[in-house]
Amino acid sequence: MSAYWIRKLAGLMLLGWACNGAAQVLTLERVLHSARIHTPTLLEAQAEFEMARGDRIAADGRYDINVSQENYNRFSGFYDGKISSTKVSQRFLDYNSEVYAAYRVSDGDFPIYEDEFFTNGGGEIKLGVVFSLLQNRDFDSGRFALLSGRLKQDAAALNMQLQRVSVQFEAMTRYKEWLAAGLTLRAYQRLLDVAQERDQAMRKRVAGGDLAEIFLVESQQNILKRETLVNEAQRRFIQAAQRLSFYYRDTQGYPIVPESDEVPKRFPQIQDEVLRDIQSQISRMNELRPELLLLENEIEKAQAELQLGENLARPSWDVRLETARDFGDGSITRSGTDVIVGMKFSLPLERSLAKGRIHTAKAKLKRLQYKQQRVSEQLLIEVNSIINDIRAAKRFMFLAAEEQIQATTLQSAEQIRFNNGDSDFFVLNLREERAADAAIRNIQAQARYFISAAAYYAATVQLDQFQLQAQLSTSQDSFDNVLSVYSE
Repeated sequence: MSAYWIRKLAGLMLLGWACNGAAQVLTLERVLHSARIHTPTLLEAQAEFEMARGDRIAADGRYDINVSQENYNRFSGFYDGKISSTKVSQRFLDYNSEVYAAYRVSDGDFPIYEDEFFTNGGGEIKLGVVFSLLQNRDFDSGRFALLSGRLKQDAAALNMQLQRVSVQFEAMTRYKEWLAAGLTLRAYQRLLDVAQERDQAMRKRVAGGDLAEIFLVESQQNILKRETLVNEAQRRFIQAAQRLSFYYRDTQGYPIVPESDEVPKRFPQIQDEVLRDIQSQISRMNELRPELLLLENEIEKAQAELQLGENLARPSWDVRLETARDFGDGSITRSGTDVIVGMKFSLPLERSLAKGRIHTAKAKLKRLQYKQQRVSEQLLIEVNSIINDIRAAKRFMFLAAEEQIQATTLQSAEQIRFNNGDSDFFVLNLREERAADAAIRNIQAQARYFISAAAYYAATVQLDQFQLQAQLSTSQDSFDNVLSVYSE
């Protein structure tokens, strides 16, 4: 940001103080709503999910109905035979089967070595099915592709959920930091206002000969010191506002830099106990954390890879059942209905490919299971650390509030003594600064508490705290439910 815009923003903030709350205060709910809809990180994750959904749909193509047409014509030579054939086929999951129906009709003459091309005048209709009895019966590359497509879509949905929680947590954190920076700026501004008002009163007393002029020098020094504090607080507030603008956007999705007059008067009151039903929340965490669900997704894929390797180790035994019949006038050799049974058997002797894939899949499963244990234990440690932070922050917040009350009481008493001539300027300034410091420590303590609470909500996946919907469950029938779960 250029110096011009910094000065402009600072001027707008000072104008906001003068307006004394003319603008509507910015609430956490507005920020979370904006972040949930417009943050580019989430839009990117949603686009990645749509890509994965497209890949999953494409994987279904192996089992689509297929229609093929073939023509065979002789344009020169002694023979003038021609053939036209049409075939409709579809693959099915069970037994790696394929069902087909075909029709072909020929015309003209063919050489004797192409006698199989002849059909009767009405053509030939053929119905058949091909299926596997050993290898590819229960699992094959086609079903693996379907499973991979579904797992990829589920992983993209889980990543989108992970990004949503992360973005809402960041938005909540940035809002609390902005609120703390705004309240800190307000506290330092009040401290400066008090010094400036007292300076004006002291100037009148000096002009009337009631006070030595040297006191004005000390007053100016005190004002300069407090102006420095205000300027530093303004800088921090502008930074916090800029960081918050990434999550706070207008209806078109453009960032909004919130101004100082939008800062609420105080942190919200603590309504509910954050650390309620800890064991229940931790149990839910193990079921809902996207990181753990993503690992389950990877484990399921590794299990499928193992199944695919075991499938390659089996002998191949494919069976074809077919019936065909010619219609119309033609040779007596093509009359009647043909029923054909065909079989194809093969046995891999060394099975190196299957053994290698099985070995790799088993090792991958072990690695993922160890990783699952590590991540689960790390998440539990993370949650326990956050719980400890919340308890400490809550205690520190109450101590800071009590300190502020006492410091404010001492400041008020010192002000009365000063007005009665029983105190001096130096002691009063000291009391005011200590009261301001206590107020700022109270602000920081509240910010620390609310940020720790946000971290706990994110760690235990309490989606309602972030205005999010329920967690997606990865299951084989989740194809048609993914979009509805995440629809706004």
